[in-house]
Amino acid sequence: MVTTSPSIDVVVAVYNSPEHVRNCLRSLEHTLRGEAEGVSLILVDDCSNSFTKELLEEFKAETSLSQVKLVRNDKNLGYLKSMNRGIELGSSDLVVSLNSDVVLTDGWHNKVRAGFLSDAKIGVLSAVSNWANWTAIPFPDGLNTAELSNAVENLAGLDSISNIFNASGFFFACRRSLYREYGLFDEVYGPGYYEEADFCMRILEQGYRVVVDRSLYVFHHGWASFGEEQRTVNMIKNKDTFMQRWSEAYDAHHQWWLEQNPVQELRDRLSESRLWRETDLIRQRQAGASDHSAVNRPKVFYLIHAVRLYGGVISIIQIVNELNFNGFDANLLVYGDLDPAVMKLFPTYFRPLVFKDEKDLVENCPDYDLLVATHFPTVDVSYKIDQKKRIKGLKPALSYLVQDFEPDFVKKDDPWHNIIEKNYRRSPSLVCKSDWLRKKLSFYSDSVKVIPLGLNLDCFRLSTTEKKFDVISMVRTSSQRRNFSMLKEVYAQLKELNPKIKLAVYGEEGVEKEFDFEVHNFGKLTEMVAVSQAIASSKVLLDPSTFQGFGRAGLEAMASGTVAVLTREGGIVEYAKHRYNCLLVDPTNREEIVARVNEVLSSPDLQGELIERGSATASRFCHRKEALLVAEYFKTLIEQEAADTWPKLVNF
Repeated sequence: MVTTSPSIDVVVAVYNSPEHVRNCLRSLEHTLRGEAEGVSLILVDDCSNSFTKELLEEFKAETSLSQVKLVRNDKNLGYLKSMNRGIELGSSDLVVSLNSDVVLTDGWHNKVRAGFLSDAKIGVLSAVSNWANWTAIPFPDGLNTAELSNAVENLAGLDSISNIFNASGFFFACRRSLYREYGLFDEVYGPGYYEEADFCMRILEQGYRVVVDRSLYVFHHGWASFGEEQRTVNMIKNKDTFMQRWSEAYDAHHQWWLEQNPVQELRDRLSESRLWRETDLIRQRQAGASDHSAVNRPKVFYLIHAVRLYGGVISIIQIVNELNFNGFDANLLVYGDLDPAVMKLFPTYFRPLVFKDEKDLVENCPDYDLLVATHFPTVDVSYKIDQKKRIKGLKPALSYLVQDFEPDFVKKDDPWHNIIEKNYRRSPSLVCKSDWLRKKLSFYSDSVKVIPLGLNLDCFRLSTTEKKFDVISMVRTSSQRRNFSMLKEVYAQLKELNPKIKLAVYGEEGVEKEFDFEVHNFGKLTEMVAVSQAIASSKVLLDPSTFQGFGRAGLEAMASGTVAVLTREGGIVEYAKHRYNCLLVDPTNREEIVARVNEVLSSPDLQGELIERGSATASRFCHRKEALLVAEYFKTLIEQEAADTWPKLVNF
């Protein structure tokens, strides 16, 4: 007997957080490519801001998915009512309710269908995730979402479906017939939290099962749409309501979960030290002993000594994220410190592979197709690793991401100066972010590729944030190049000329104490959206750095709708055009810097012109475009190395 494959409605309720929403939609499109028959997508826009509204409209217009319905609430109804509205708009056999901050993995729809077909009494099916209630699993170091999904599938075994009694709402698959018979989510729990647990309790009373498929992994960022204060209020109120209804039955289920958690064995396996070794062995078997590049998803590692809150590190993490969306398995190799705050700046769909020191890394580095050095001390390490791989018979590629002209950072009599120049000459490919830097590097190499930096324009965008401050600056007192001593002098003179001026800084805790007058400090911001909001709260962003190889802060200001007053030194001038989209200054001339800042503050017309042109400039520097260029170039490097066809001269 042939069983008809059940149809699926995917319902996503959206309220802002475009940096999460876009990746959720991308994952839907990616995982359904060529397999979208019988799957419909229903997007409910809960009166989001104009930016998110346009993102959803653009997706509907351009997606390859044929069954997409987009509706918008006239006013903000909250997550729960929006989800119920979306469920009512569909007619498929199964309904998968998604939070807008999830990323789906390959095969999810087939696993959902198979799960419900396996037992007519399964009413709700859930997935495992890095952020969940009863089905939470760890995100092991060294894996990305695709690799973690594969690991989960391999570890779960054939009999992967188990009772769980309580399913989290991030990925809530349910038979539509149950909504028709027993009602939708109870809106007493509005705007959200505990509604899915309440629904589970209702259908359990009717003899249906609530299960988890331990082989199905879904990435969940967690708490992207609710603010912290609102979230806490909702959870307390709704928990009280839920426990008044279900405390006795729920407590029994919870006790069962504590004693027999069906996900615990999977959790334990994923918590094992260096689980990435197993995925590396699987990869080697797939690729074959002598042709590592045969793997469908090329493996790329960026080599970093320490992950700290620097613009260069942020750029690398951003690219690694995007490479994973573009058919690569990409990650960081770290053999020093890792500041966990950096990994929280924006959604990160991987976890770095951290080694205790250089020796540990060289001895235990997993195989790869391309290794990218990122700072002059990492180049020698990359060659040590490369040598070991070639002894094994592998033919991986090497590249060197040069983010600044590094000889400028060391004195000529420093031993590192000669090493840096030697590394430029011997590296088979150099990648940089500006033509200014390319010209400097071309003295050492004919193989220099320029790929301009990109911003996450879902995080950095025009804002209606009130301009509470006149001037804001990013500070890093440990970096001489950031010119903090000049910033202090400029702020002091601005304050002397106008005692009512409102000044602000961000990037470092406690730095406000360095000033003899009030300066608001946003501190060490841990989310890119927060950085954009801080910048957008000021009329002017001032960057008096002695030079900028590219200058993220300037572009971030332009994207956020703030006038930029920037240094004129370095590659920054490739996008920063004096009196067109910003004002440029001599970073050694305090009087000039003060004059330019005051000129902007005293002229609303000039502010408007620079903001408009700056926004247009920033729109050309998208991190997704940057990643596509990087992916294309990296594929070329891998193919050339595998074929041993490096040209003597490459025109980039």
